[in-house]
Amino acid sequence: WKTVYQDWLKTYPYEDGTKFPPEGGSENDKDYQWKGLQVAERVISQIDIMAYFIQSKNFTPEWLSTFLAAFAKHVECMRINYYQSGNILLTQAQAVTMAGILMPEFKNAENWKNKGNEILNTEIQQFLADGWHKEFSLHYHIGVIDNFYEAMKLANANGQSVEFKDALRKAVEVVMHFTYPNFFAKGSSSDSEEKLDQ
Repeated sequence: WKTVYQDWLKTYPYEDGTKFPPEGGSENDKDYQWKGLQVAERVISQIDIMAYFIQSKNFTPEWLSTFLAAFAKHVECMRINYYQSGNILLTQAQAVTMAGILMPEFKNAENWKNKGNEILNTEIQQFLADGWHKEFSLHYHIGVIDNFYEAMKLANANGQSVEFKDALRKAVEVVMHFTYPNFFAKGSSSDSEEKLDQ
């Protein structure tokens, strides 16, 4: 992993402060690896990767410094290149918030957390009044619920008060209705049926 990631960092350098054009144009083909979901997914996964590899004798203090500098660069790149709206923006906000909460040692951690939470609180409106996600795709719908649920769980586990429960209730009910079209599920200990909303 260390060898591959070092090579990736050399192959795809990012100049601090680089701003990209808004999403949607052909000009986005350049520096694609530093745009959109790619950066957000790397930030989210790198937190787990660091915890997994940090006990290795190969995870030297020098490599830790390289890794943390690259991590901060990723978050800052995302912070100045947010998508304007939609699912990618939501994942970017989740990643930036996660970085701010779990890496408070960074000088910009508080800004990451606050801006990420601000976007999450705005993007909860991706769900319409009846609970459906605006793209009307159950796949996206479930993914967006997961983004918010994971952000809420992480914040609450770290002493931050972030609540999306009320806003997500109708969205989760949509999934429930699609999963159980007759609104019933078999009880686990008998053949009797149980109403799901009880």
